[in-house]
Amino acid sequence: MARGYFEQRSVGVRHKLLVSALWLLDDWPERFVRAAETVGLSQSRILRGESLPFWFESEIRLSLGAGFPAPTAAEAKQAAAYLVKGGEEVGSGQAHLLSLVGQILLHTQSR
Repeated sequence: MARGYFEQRSVGVRHKLLVSALWLLDDWPERFVRAAETVGLSQSRILRGESLPFWFESEIRLSLGAGFPAPTAAEAKQAAAYLVKGGEEVGSGQAHLLSLVGQILLHTQSR
């Protein structure tokens, strides 16, 4: 099926897409995750750097991600705002991460 705007597709195709979406959402998230794994869809293939609803993106990251789930952009902004409000410096890099989560947690997650 070619990519394009949903509204530009025929009524028959839109009907099939909506029925498929309802079927995938009926047993959310288990059915969606099983279907994605069956056809080899990965987190990166689904998300493609787009901003998606939190409930969808967080489940994709948790269930189809490779290892420790990365925070969504909204989660990262909220965490940064929380740190700034508490007087913490917001930075990047391994040294700053170590100061926040500690050496043991960092090594546990990298295995």
